[in-house]
Amino acid sequence: MLSIRRKTEVSLEKEIKVLYLDDQEYQLEFAKIFLEKFDDSIKVENVTSPSEALKRLMVEDFDVVVSDYLMDEMTGIEFAEKLREFSDLPLILYTGYGSEDIAESTFSSGVDDYIKKESGPGHFRVLLNRIRGLAEKRLIENLYKKMVENSKEGIFVLSGDDVVYANRSLMELVGCDDLGCPIIRELGETTSARISKYFSNISEYYGYFLFEFDLKKSGRTTTYEVSVSTFSYFDRPSYICYLRNKAHKTSN
Repeated sequence: MLSIRRKTEVSLEKEIKVLYLDDQEYQLEFAKIFLEKFDDSIKVENVTSPSEALKRLMVEDFDVVVSDYLMDEMTGIEFAEKLREFSDLPLILYTGYGSEDIAESTFSSGVDDYIKKESGPGHFRVLLNRIRGLAEKRLIENLYKKMVENSKEGIFVLSGDDVVYANRSLMELVGCDDLGCPIIRELGETTSARISKYFSNISEYYGYFLFEFDLKKSGRTTTYEVSVSTFSYFDRPSYICYLRNKAHKTSN
């Protein structure tokens, strides 16, 4: 099934726009008053219906979403699952109901943070800090993604045996239009095999190492140096890899 995800960006040089969902209007009003009072760069838009919130998020730009858990139309977790069908916006579940079961299902449904409501206006500072933290994290991720995408070096991300991302330079380097082409698959399998050879338990390895990869294309074999570093991709141990041209030789 084709999934089209709406991507948005945040710049902390402008206001941080928050959509706050709660079917109790007095909660919305309190949150808006105190969040905007504590930080004038925060602008809160209130909505009482999950379906209306989803409609707005499909066409409007927001930086962070805050949602209650217990609502008549659907729960905050059900709302999160529907939101994740088209958007990767940071989502905070802000609720007066707290239990281990709710907390466990919260993060598996795509919620980024979970805060239990407490009495007193000072607690809105906690919510404010979480909102700003997620906005800053998203900004850094967007800037890094732009840097990777515009890099002249070939860069790819490996998860398991699969190349799950390759930048434009990498695709041009190997002469592929999509991640399913044979050269990309070979590159992923070769890199995964090298990782397994060096480390018996790759999930516990942190650092980087180098190896050489020979790419055969149009009668010419080009040797590339592959630099491999660990990082987390959707909470799975994964690897970001840089492909650098090392030498050229013409095969017989």
